[in-house]
Amino acid sequence: MGLVISQCIIFAHFYNVDQIIGFINKNSKLNTSWIKLFVKYIIPIFLSILVIYGVYDLFATSNIVSLLCYVGVILFILVFTLLLSYLSNKHKISN
Repeated sequence: MGLVISQCIIFAHFYNVDQIIGFINKNSKLNTSWIKLFVKYIIPIFLSILVIYGVYDLFATSNIVSLLCYVGVILFILVFTLLLSYLSNKHKISN
């Protein structure tokens, strides 16, 4: 879930979402302003609420060992996603 949130944020805020949506919908005449609204704001907010609820439920029902494992996995996924985004952006700039 955290991976999807970070991907939505990276896709919508760090890359030019207008250009990407324009490329995807180049043969379509659909209004894409609602897509940008959903990708930038609605989906990350909704998924963040789900993550917060899941973390609360996890803390309420879990022991310390499983909590540390979950935190480690979440941090690894978050750092890995941000690192891949940084490297792809750096590679795009150098070319």
